[in-house]
Amino acid sequence: MLEDNFFLIGMYFITICTHKHQPIFGKIVGAGLAPAQMELSEIGMIAYKQWIEIPKRFDNIELDEFVIMPNHIHGIIVIYNPEPSFGQPQGLPLRKTLGEILARINLLQLPNA
Repeated sequence: MLEDNFFLIGMYFITICTHKHQPIFGKIVGAGLAPAQMELSEIGMIAYKQWIEIPKRFDNIELDEFVIMPNHIHGIIVIYNPEPSFGQPQGLPLRKTLGEILARINLLQLPNA
């Protein structure tokens, strides 16, 4: 993935896993006839907040569906305004690649549970 330029217009399905698949984001609750639900831990709430704030940090990003599970997050990130391949017009901020976006969100730097 590091060699690819994921800055083109498109929808990207992202999975972010916890270190050693530790269930730090919360747990699944519910049994019997009740539908199971994800109960977020404190770290899970931080992950949720960081995820939904991605579009506030990057002007060319929108979020589609996402789900937080005990040890991973699935989400769809939409890039809708890519960096021009011939250069960036003067005065406009540079567009980020998907790898740069993911590297800059605090979600990837959560404290240990």
